[in-house]
Amino acid sequence: MRNAARPPWSLAPRTLVSLLMLVVLAALFAAGALTVTRAFHAENIARQEMTEARETLTQVNTLMLILYEAESAQRGVLLGDPAAEAPFRAAEAALPAAAAQMQASLDRAGSDLSAQGRRLGALAAQRMAALSAALAPAATSNPSPRDAMEPLRATSSAIRREESALMDAAYARADSERLRAKRTLGMIGLAVLGLIVLAAMLAFRSARSESRLRYQREIEVQRDRAELVSHELSHRVKNLFAVTMSIISVTARSESDPRIAAQKTRSRIQALARAHELSSGQNLMRTAPFGDLLEAVVRPYCPPAAILRLSGPKLVLPARLLTPMGLIFNELATNSMKYGAWSTASGTLTVDWTFASDDTLVVVWQERLAEDGPPQPGRDGFGSTMIDLSLQQAKATMERRWGEQGLTATLRFPFSSADKVEVTATGKD
Repeated sequence: MRNAARPPWSLAPRTLVSLLMLVVLAALFAAGALTVTRAFHAENIARQEMTEARETLTQVNTLMLILYEAESAQRGVLLGDPAAEAPFRAAEAALPAAAAQMQASLDRAGSDLSAQGRRLGALAAQRMAALSAALAPAATSNPSPRDAMEPLRATSSAIRREESALMDAAYARADSERLRAKRTLGMIGLAVLGLIVLAAMLAFRSARSESRLRYQREIEVQRDRAELVSHELSHRVKNLFAVTMSIISVTARSESDPRIAAQKTRSRIQALARAHELSSGQNLMRTAPFGDLLEAVVRPYCPPAAILRLSGPKLVLPARLLTPMGLIFNELATNSMKYGAWSTASGTLTVDWTFASDDTLVVVWQERLAEDGPPQPGRDGFGSTMIDLSLQQAKATMERRWGEQGLTATLRFPFSSADKVEVTATGKD
């Protein structure tokens, strides 16, 4: 049962599978690219948050360091070291800027840290004012209480803990995104590996199918070739029987002595076998003169009273043309004996050939009936098919014309530059 015709817009199953695999592969690559992009984005955000947290911690530490330096310098001044006053004044001048930078960083972090930053800044300003007031000339020389820095330490420690927690959270988010990216990429890698295995299996099946298809085509070619050989064999056997019967009949009519008739019949059948050998490709000659080929192939079909004229320059043929030419002229001679000039007792066959300037061998096959002979064959048989196949093999052409006196055929055999052709002016009649 023949399969239903597929619509022109439809695709073969193998093409659909390939397109589906390409779509899935593109989706996997897109998912992988999205996962990697998200991981990079999360890591960049975490890196930015950690950078801001480190800057805030640095600014808190700077603020506390300024207060410690101011407190140390204030003690030196109170102990009578006049050189300690300059560091104290420098710390006093640097405190407002440090507090402002710290507050700006904490404002970006959130409301809770911003409030703690304002409290720390206020405590730092109060502490610096107390240290400065203790250095006034009217101030009593009372040392600072030991727990004066405790609120500052507590507030700064709280800010440090908050910032450290933010850094840890940023690290955790970055690690989570990296782990998710690794898992996703691993799954994508497994999926791609599966697609590769599937593609390899499909390629193997496709190669096996192509090999099976080539094998089937080769079988079909060999079957067609065997069928052609079978037809050719059947056709040749029929022709050989017909020609042999004609040789026996003509010889019997022309010779009264049985021994002479038998001898001539044997000689003519041997010549016919030689012609069959040349025309079937069984000869081992690499080259052959064209006139000798015609003599060997055509002469055995010539009745005793008939005439064969061969005329043309001496031409040595290349090996590739021996078999197709032998088949062509063997078939023409057979047809001449069955339908043409040699179907009568005294017909004439003339074969003229010339080698044209365009490296083409032109052969004119001309038959002349001595009397009215059989008409032109009504349809082409297997012999015509053999002639056409041989013409294709030789890349030649043939024009046939049927006149009142018989067939005139003009054959043209082109020669290539690889063909070694020897032509001399001498003729062969």
